[in-house]
Amino acid sequence: MKTNHSYFLAIAFNLFLIYINNLTCSAQTTLIANNATWKYLNNGSDQGTNWRINTFVDSSWPSGAAELGFGDSPTTNIISGKMGYYFRKSLTISNPAIYFGYVLKIRRDDGIVVYVNNTEVYRNNMPVGTISYNTPASSTCSDDGNTTYTVNLPASFFISGNNIIAAEVHNVSTTSSDVTFVLQLIGNPPPCSTPDINLSGGDSITYNAARIYWLPVSGVQSYNLRYRIKNAGSSYSNPINTIIPTIHLTNLLQSTTYEYTLQSVCPGNINSATSSSKSLLTLVNPCQTPNVNMFGTTNKTATSAKIYWAPVTGDPTYNIKYRKRNAAASYSSPIVTNDTSIVLTNLQPLTNYEFTVQSICSGNLQSSVSTSGWFTTLATSPTLSLLRHPYMTIPTKDSISIQWRTNISSNSKVKFGQLVSNLSDSTIDSISTTEHLIVLRNLSPNTKYYYSIGSTWATLQGDLNNFFYTAPVKEDIVPLKFWVTGDFGIIGNSQIAVRNSFTNFASNQKINGWLWLGDNAYVKGSDAEYQTTVFNIYQSIFKNLPLIPSLGNHDYASAGYQSAASLGNNFAYFSIFNLPNSSGTEKYYSTNYGNIHFISLDSYGSYNDSLSSMFQWLRNDLINNNQQWTVVFFHHPPYSKGSHNSDIDIELVDMRKNIVPLLESFGVDLVLSGHSHNYERSYLIKNHFGLETTFDSTFTSTGNIVQSGGGPYFKSAQNDSGTVYIVCGVSGEIGT
Repeated sequence: MKTNHSYFLAIAFNLFLIYINNLTCSAQTTLIANNATWKYLNNGSDQGTNWRINTFVDSSWPSGAAELGFGDSPTTNIISGKMGYYFRKSLTISNPAIYFGYVLKIRRDDGIVVYVNNTEVYRNNMPVGTISYNTPASSTCSDDGNTTYTVNLPASFFISGNNIIAAEVHNVSTTSSDVTFVLQLIGNPPPCSTPDINLSGGDSITYNAARIYWLPVSGVQSYNLRYRIKNAGSSYSNPINTIIPTIHLTNLLQSTTYEYTLQSVCPGNINSATSSSKSLLTLVNPCQTPNVNMFGTTNKTATSAKIYWAPVTGDPTYNIKYRKRNAAASYSSPIVTNDTSIVLTNLQPLTNYEFTVQSICSGNLQSSVSTSGWFTTLATSPTLSLLRHPYMTIPTKDSISIQWRTNISSNSKVKFGQLVSNLSDSTIDSISTTEHLIVLRNLSPNTKYYYSIGSTWATLQGDLNNFFYTAPVKEDIVPLKFWVTGDFGIIGNSQIAVRNSFTNFASNQKINGWLWLGDNAYVKGSDAEYQTTVFNIYQSIFKNLPLIPSLGNHDYASAGYQSAASLGNNFAYFSIFNLPNSSGTEKYYSTNYGNIHFISLDSYGSYNDSLSSMFQWLRNDLINNNQQWTVVFFHHPPYSKGSHNSDIDIELVDMRKNIVPLLESFGVDLVLSGHSHNYERSYLIKNHFGLETTFDSTFTSTGNIVQSGGGPYFKSAQNDSGTVYIVCGVSGEIGT
């Protein structure tokens, strides 16, 4: 460069306002162009360091466009011999982390120092130490500013909102005749990563099918899977594309080794490299032998014992045989059951017994007989007592289920009547068990009943607090109140405070029922956790408040969303509660209470796409529904910005995209969910199934909300103006 006189350029960029959505970029994005315009000051004053900060006021400065400087064509000739020059420009970035990193491309003559948000990020041809407005460059630039220097910056240098970039350009002496400055800022997209096939795990394999799982990859819009028979010279299949990290392969050959590969598909149809292959071996016999040693024997008395075994796939029936444990004794005739436990009765005291279990699968296919389990009966039987106090489920206008658990097996008896002093009616189940279930039928609608529980020879509980109300008929329009809790069984001050608040509120009021929104017992939803965190905590409430439950991921032991385990029912929830199975499963069901139609859905352990069993059942249920009000509840909320994010959490996204359109098409009034440990309530909204950023007032209808964010919702027969969505995940703890 020509050295005539020294100049200092201080440049702070007000980058253009850019709104960056929460979408993965598929190519580099130019955030500052080479010819960008910014404001400048050319009076030669010393501006100190304040010119580099966000709050500096530059409203009186003129503007100019790059290339900036003088003496080198085609620079913008705005510098004319003054001592100091300052320039400003800012950029609004809503989420800096959307870019994998940032790139500065710079041309300078002679030296330069660059700052991002008042932090120095680059220095070239300048001395070390503090730089003042009249510090000379280290040397003359022989290229006259024609060399482009590249600087890579991590996203951590930028903040959400307004960002300031500042640059000082210094000449080597006060006799320099030219100055050049150009700066470009580029955002780099995240890479398209290959799925790690070795971290997939949890594959569910049968003799003719396999469900494959893998860990999701950040920023990926879908996946391609190819498979083939291994070591047979066969070609890979055509790509199978899926937007979720699982695929169900069908029509496989039994006892055959297959291999498969994965590939990510990123936005812009950019494909990752293909993963290494992974093998799977299909099974030989789909009828598996039960494991009798996994669970053993419980509830032993002098004359009975309850034996357990691990369930096998395919929902088979089981043959059980038992005998005294010696070589001379013969096994009993087979006892057939669909359950995974059975109570053996008429045994002898203080005697060793052994038993075996065999699966009987579809087509009368039989498994091998299991190894023997064994137990010893007690010398004497203990006194009958309660291990789990009574609890009631699914109240209707003429029926209710009452359940309890005892320490030893006995028959079951419930006495009931409209006067606590005259329980004149009774229902008896003669089967001896420790898990007692009595369904009272042919009751009168909208009536208060008292009851007691026990056996034909002993009453275990029954007082003024053992009562329930039947539902009114739908034509009888009366006020109805339900307690709704989500994510509550966690034991702590918050859970106890919510319980106490409810009991204080309900002490002089009629409460019709109790809705559960899932994650009822932490952390694995085991039977022991249900006892400790639920039944022991709400014992007095269970005596007179019937419940209508749903289940969440913790009730599935967090086994994985739509995983092979979660798609089954080997979880305590299904053995604890007696629920309607008109859908073919207790995972989802519906029931009427007065003029309300309640629908409990499964947002974790059932498929929910339009071809799924739950979707088809739900559609038929809504078609046949003729109640005035429809309330749907499930665990994972379709709309939430609390401790979980419905824009990115797959369980929440799937329910919004797959299930919510169906609910709204049938005019569902209220949707209740938990999962997010906070409280959220919507206006009447309709037809919004995308990201939060796409929501606006066109999707709302507030005409039937009395107060903004609160008040009752009034409905007429013609009202189809939307649905209210509520998140109530704060019944046990808040915000975690």
